Amino acid sequence: MFKPQLFFYIPTIVLTVVLGLIVFLNNPKKLTNRIFLLFSIGIFGWLVAQFVADIVGNIELSLAFIRVTVAVSIYIGFTFVALIDALAKEDKPNKKLWLYSGLGFMLLLPVAFLPTTVESVTQKNWGVEATYGDTYAVFLLYSISIFLFTLYLAFFRKNQQSSRARTQILFVYMGIAITLLVNIFGNFILLPFGLPQQFGVAMSVAAVLFIVGFTGYAILKHRLFNIRAVVARSLAYVFSIGAFAFLYAFLAFGLAQGVFLKNILTTELSREIFNVVLAVLLAFTFPTIRRFFEKITDRVFYRDRYDPQQLVSDIGRVLASEILLEQLSSKVLAIIDAQMRLATSNIVVMGEDGIFYQTHADKIQQLYHAPELAKFNKGTTIVDELTDIGKREILERHNVRAVFPLRTKESFVGYLLLGEKQSGDIFSTQDVQTLQIISDELAIAINNARSYQEIQRFNETLREKVRLATAELRHANVELKELDKAKDEFISMASHQLRTPLTAVRGYTSMVMEGDFGKVSKEQKETLKQSFDAATRMTRLVDDLLNVSRIQSGKFKIERAEVDLNKVLPEEVSMLATAAEMKHVDITLHKPKSPVPVLQIDEGKTRQCLMNMMDNAIYYSSTATSGGKVDVYLEADADWVSFKVKDNGIGVPKAEQAKLFQKFYRAPNAQKTRPDGTGLGLFLVGRVTKDQGGEIIFESEEGKGSTFGFKLPVKAAGEDLSAAAKSEVAVK
Repeated sequence: MFKPQLFFYIPTIVLTVVLGLIVFLNNPKKLTNRIFLLFSIGIFGWLVAQFVADIVGNIELSLAFIRVTVAVSIYIGFTFVALIDALAKEDKPNKKLWLYSGLGFMLLLPVAFLPTTVESVTQKNWGVEATYGDTYAVFLLYSISIFLFTLYLAFFRKNQQSSRARTQILFVYMGIAITLLVNIFGNFILLPFGLPQQFGVAMSVAAVLFIVGFTGYAILKHRLFNIRAVVARSLAYVFSIGAFAFLYAFLAFGLAQGVFLKNILTTELSREIFNVVLAVLLAFTFPTIRRFFEKITDRVFYRDRYDPQQLVSDIGRVLASEILLEQLSSKVLAIIDAQMRLATSNIVVMGEDGIFYQTHADKIQQLYHAPELAKFNKGTTIVDELTDIGKREILERHNVRAVFPLRTKESFVGYLLLGEKQSGDIFSTQDVQTLQIISDELAIAINNARSYQEIQRFNETLREKVRLATAELRHANVELKELDKAKDEFISMASHQLRTPLTAVRGYTSMVMEGDFGKVSKEQKETLKQSFDAATRMTRLVDDLLNVSRIQSGKFKIERAEVDLNKVLPEEVSMLATAAEMKHVDITLHKPKSPVPVLQIDEGKTRQCLMNMMDNAIYYSSTATSGGKVDVYLEADADWVSFKVKDNGIGVPKAEQAKLFQKFYRAPNAQKTRPDGTGLGLFLVGRVTKDQGGEIIFESEEGKGSTFGFKLPVKAAGEDLSAAAKSEVAVK
């Protein structure tokens, strides 16, 4: 005879074996995993014995296998007690409890095969039905005792169970509850509505998977997120289909064939139409029923869900915005605790001589002074995966469930220590991967924060040293100022002393050249001219030194008077004519296009500026291959009088142009061309021009020449000369 319920045995038996092996192979050394395998073997034996009893077709053999199912149920009870004890005590067995349970199992086992336990079996169309005797009451009492005793172990015994252990046990009893509900639903609720009894039996067989599946998941849920999703969705569909079937059966059989519609649906056609309409309506309501049960299962299975990307993003913002180690670590732990719902957490930063910093200075500090510290710095450690009992005891003593070493490419930074989840869940693959990403970023941020803190500490020490050094420097600076003052006084005195004989040399040389002491030959005159020019250059150098000395001492002043550059400039050009001729340089003074007004300026210092720029132009143009050429311009407009001297000399490199008007600075190509230069001429030009309210004119391209000059403001017409002459610009 066809027995459709038998088709449920094979997949149920296979899945029971597969789930048992998955849990065992995940961690063969873990006690709960090994006991679960023994528990699964018991379920497997019970299913096989029941399956053989239903299909063998021989009454005597069926009776024997039914008695085997009773014996196996005793074994299942024994392993179930051991499993609940191991879960409650987290892999620490109660040896006395196991001993007493084992003795009970051995005493009851022979009773299972007594004729007074299972007296006979009757062949039915859905399998065999057993007739139980008086001694079967012992097994009923045993089953009830096992259930009540395990409830006591799991929920009522006073112990230090973690929330993780409580959650695991809750899943086990959830599987038992669902199995009972499915059995009641299939055998007592649907049968009155016409469901064949063999389908109720098939549902009872398949329901065994809920016990095995939920128990296995309770042990392995941290590594089986896909199983969690499968279980959650499967339950949602099971409940949805059950509710759908119940609703359809009630409406189709209870309502349609009951008193309400009995007098309405009087024909076969009307009943068929009613069933079609009912099926369509229920088809539209099924998604709503399914969503309802999905929400319920999601609340059970995903109550601790968080968004890994959001967690990493939130922590990334903290790492990017905080540099102080204390604030950084506190905020990071606050985010991790809130989103992952952890009971405790800690960040420990290691230094060369031990702990550099830790977020929570509690009992955990004892661990990091212990020799076992090095055991946890190699890689991620999850307590529930540890097979090393010694390491596990160390971490459990300090309420640590996960250790993430913090490392950069260059160095070991410290540890991220996490306690158990408030939900009791174990750290999943997703948790570990997310926290490893966070640990890598956190290590770099902590390393930077530690460096910053070390710098801050160093700065405090450095400030004291700087304060002492500054006091010494102040004292040295006073001495240097005295020495600098003495130097300026010496230069000023030396310059004055040099100026007097140089003036005499120039005067007597000029008199000899003019024939005041007799006739001078052409050759002698040429030699005397060179001596006169050298003395003139020396005089200008002495004037430059005197002006620099006055600038340094704050005595440099602009003495204004009426100056007509129309007369001054040709005189200065004529004085350089001989030097230009000797350097083979053509110097040309271009007449102004418009009249140049008289200016209120310092004549002596302005002449010195004119001479310095034209002398430089002649000197640096003398190396031009096509012949040196210097053009001198004097122009005026309504607001400014401009002086420019343009040459075709060596030019100034672009990189050096910004430094050109600094004191004692000379461009590298100028140093090679004119080694005897001082670097004071352009410095004084810039200072005199600025103090007279003017601006410097400068353009240059290396190898193509330069344009130097300045422009001075035009004074208002009719300005009182005596008042202007009295105005002076003091250099501070």
